[in-house]
Amino acid sequence: MLLACQGAAPPKDAEYPSLVLPAQISPAEPAPKAATPAAAPPLAAGSRPLAAPASDPAALAPEAEDSPESKPQGDLPDPEPLSERGQWTYAVTYDRGVIGVGAPTLACLPRPRTTPRKLGRYAFELWLGRELIERLRFDFPLLANEEPLPSGRRPIYEDARFAPGARTSVVLQVPVSDRAGSARILDRATGEVVAVPWPPAPADGATRPRECPRSGKGPTTAARQGSATRQGSPPQSERATPAR
Repeated sequence: MLLACQGAAPPKDAEYPSLVLPAQISPAEPAPKAATPAAAPPLAAGSRPLAAPASDPAALAPEAEDSPESKPQGDLPDPEPLSERGQWTYAVTYDRGVIGVGAPTLACLPRPRTTPRKLGRYAFELWLGRELIERLRFDFPLLANEEPLPSGRRPIYEDARFAPGARTSVVLQVPVSDRAGSARILDRATGEVVAVPWPPAPADGATRPRECPRSGKGPTTAARQGSATRQGSPPQSERATPAR
């Protein structure tokens, strides 16, 4: 401090009283560079890379499964509706919260029927792996306005509900699809899933779905001939041709 004061001197041509003190400021040192990680050596033939460290969030994330149940509910939009003459008719029951699916029957319509698109809490879905093939939304009678109870304590005063003691059913027509590999009924409000056997096992015990006739315009020629034979008249091929 004394040495610094000894070098003090008034500036030249100063307009106001002032004093200049000599000072020496060392230059700032450059910031150290971040260490560059060394490149990993090339892997030998037949060896596998090391697993990611535990601190990596990607390594801690569970792997996704291929089943449709592992995907978030309602994340896929409705696919292009199927248009088929063959329709599986299902009787789906709701018995005090338990959903049941009966054995289906095959119906052959006169012309192709396009699956309707409408709103509904429940959905009958056809899947091929993780690809959504078809979705038919529906509701049970008397339960269209029912909502699942919230978790936690129930309110003291609540509106009357039909779901706890309801027994109702609905009939669905699901298009025949050879591409689908699995089927299910999804409660889109709670995420609960009811597996449905697919390909269907019809009530008559057939192992494969019956094929609908290619043309929907009346019975086939063989059916007409069989009907004429049962009524006592000869088939059309055996009728006498009038002489000209």
